[in-house]
This record gives sequence, structure tokens and C-alpha cells, in this order.
Amino acid sequence: MDRALRFGRRGWGFDSSQARSISPNKSMQQKFDKATQILLPTLTATGFLLTGLKKPEIGLVISLVSQIFWMYTSWQAWKKAGQIGIFITSIIVTIVVLFGVINYWFLR
Repeated sequence: MDRALRFGRRGWGFDSSQARSISPNKSMQQKFDKATQILLPTLTATGFLLTGLKKPEIGLVISLVSQIFWMYTSWQAWKKAGQIGIFITSIIVTIVVLFGVINYWFLR
């Protein structure tokens, strides 16, 4: 048995570079990445704009939807480049925006 195949990069019994990917196909991933690059700034700016125009109920909901794309992007940044601070900040902002949505929509 080939030594690289037997011990792999981390000693787990297989070479991870030869393992089959379990992620969605490349074209679907590329489409989602492109949509993220458009929707992330659009939704974020719209949420801020609506909040600034004294429509915080709607602005916070739009901002909460944008957090889906912020979480995905920050997760990718953490996994690919070790940027954990962006991911932690995204989690904190998501929690704050969620509290705002709860405050404006459910505690009035």
C-alpha cells in the first residue's frame, strides 16, 4: 500500500487530497457565491437605509436576512484563511439584530 495513501496528511488512513468531495457541485456553488456577492451588500445597505429612514421594523428584518449571507461568507473566510474574528463578529451582530426583530415585532 502506498505510504501517502496509508498515512495521509494527518495520519487518518487516507490522503485527503484524493478523497471525493461531499460539497454540492461546482456550478451550484459558484452561482450561490455570485448571488452572495450581490445580495450581501444590497440587503445590508437596504436594512441600514430603512432603519435610518425610521422604518426599523422592516430594516431589522432585512438586516436579519442579510446575516445569512454574512454568516456564510465569514464561515468561508474562517475556513479558508483563518479569519475567525469575522465569524465571531457575524455571530454577535446576528444575535443583536435578532433581539431587535424580537423587540419590534413581538414585544410591542
